[in-house]
Amino acid sequence: MKRIVKLGEVCEKIISGGTPKTDRKDFWNGSIPWITSADIQGNAEISPKKFITPEAVSASATNVLPKGNVIVVTRVGLGKVAKTTEDLAFSQDSQGLILKSTVDAGYLVHCLSKKVQRFKEVARGATIKGVTRDDLISIQIPLPELAEQQRIAALLNHADRLRHLDRQLLARYDDLAQSLFLDLFGDPVGNEKGWEMRKLDDLCKKITVGFVGTCEKFYTDSSGIPLLRTGNLSEDGLVMKNLKYVTKEFHMKNQKSKVTPGDILIARHGDNGKGCLVGSEITEANTLNVVILRPNHKLSEPRFILFTLNSQAMRAVVAGKTGGATQKVINTKAIQALRFPVPPLPLQHRFADLLAEIEKQKALARQQAAQSEALFQSLLSRSFD
Repeated sequence: MKRIVKLGEVCEKIISGGTPKTDRKDFWNGSIPWITSADIQGNAEISPKKFITPEAVSASATNVLPKGNVIVVTRVGLGKVAKTTEDLAFSQDSQGLILKSTVDAGYLVHCLSKKVQRFKEVARGATIKGVTRDDLISIQIPLPELAEQQRIAALLNHADRLRHLDRQLLARYDDLAQSLFLDLFGDPVGNEKGWEMRKLDDLCKKITVGFVGTCEKFYTDSSGIPLLRTGNLSEDGLVMKNLKYVTKEFHMKNQKSKVTPGDILIARHGDNGKGCLVGSEITEANTLNVVILRPNHKLSEPRFILFTLNSQAMRAVVAGKTGGATQKVINTKAIQALRFPVPPLPLQHRFADLLAEIEKQKALARQQAAQSEALFQSLLSRSFD
């Protein structure tokens, strides 16, 4: 049977953080790293951006957490946990755990990362969610012998490295596709290659908006027609989780919002301008509050249009054309009026073929990343549940 203890029992001391006065120049640009929750990216990834002086530590609520201990974010950025690799000070959003010799810091970081959900469940505060020190020290953790802790930590560290490598590989495929696009076509807004520029409306058979309004009363079970919404759109393709279905009567009545394979869907709100290609897996579907583009294949390649829409430069243009007081919404006429480069169609087809090869490799990498993530989560659960 696992020995269960409270977090407070494995700490010599728990110290709080604080922020030195920002108008005191003598407090800043010193030699002591000072971090906020934004500087913690992962279990061993602390990247200090600011440094303070010993006088700042003495005159403020911040404290210095010695190297080799654990910092836990308990307010803004709730749930982040990391092991310190150097002495550092920190803001009021975190608590510093100075550990007893009976606990391994790496083991505790993994254990507490599993308890993030517990942190969120006990979160308090209306505007800034957080947990109190009492909440923190009361968290129960399994505590085997030190040698077993170190074995578990080493195993989880290895699995963690594998999943990070897989994520990095996925990001490199994205970088490769971006480099290919820029090499062939250049910046689609700056148009340094001098391509003919035309309105997007000229390159499409239609640009319209899907159904707008309340349609909950038309929802049905999975025997109905898929209803694609903003949450179903991803640059990697349609996301079929949390899919809603509508009645066939609704589908037949709302012809304008129907989509077919090869259409491009654009989010009207939320992640404004994000484009997604409807693949062959969709035989029929309807849409809610998204813009529908149907490219004219005689003038443009859908994947070229999609990649141009999702480029950073074009997304910035689209963002500048959103309207609405509280929730920014893309105007369909603004999408129709977007100025698009028109490279030769054979070059667009070449790009689409090369992109398809990259996407094949990316799909394999995504599968590998899912497997390494599942392995890590399985090891985490087996160690701490």
